[in-house]
Amino acid sequence: MNRSHLVYIPFSDFNKQWKVMLQENEQVVCLAAGTEWACALTDFNYLRLFTSQGVQKELISFSAPVLTMVGYENLLGVVYH
Repeated sequence: MNRSHLVYIPFSDFNKQWKVMLQENEQVVCLAAGTEWACALTDFNYLRLFTSQGVQKELISFSAPVLTMVGYENLLGVVYH
């Protein structure tokens, strides 16, 4: 069984770190973060949006390949084909 782990460690408070185990054979290929959130794109073309407490709030499936992502405060930019 091959599972990736997504680990979030905020610079402001190391006690608020969390870890999420992804589905079997799912790998993270791109990351972005904002003020109170973190986002991971996987090789399954899933965009997983997490709160700063580690709760997954959104799961979006892209039909086209994602090239890159960027986060700023409460904004997420996604560039895809």
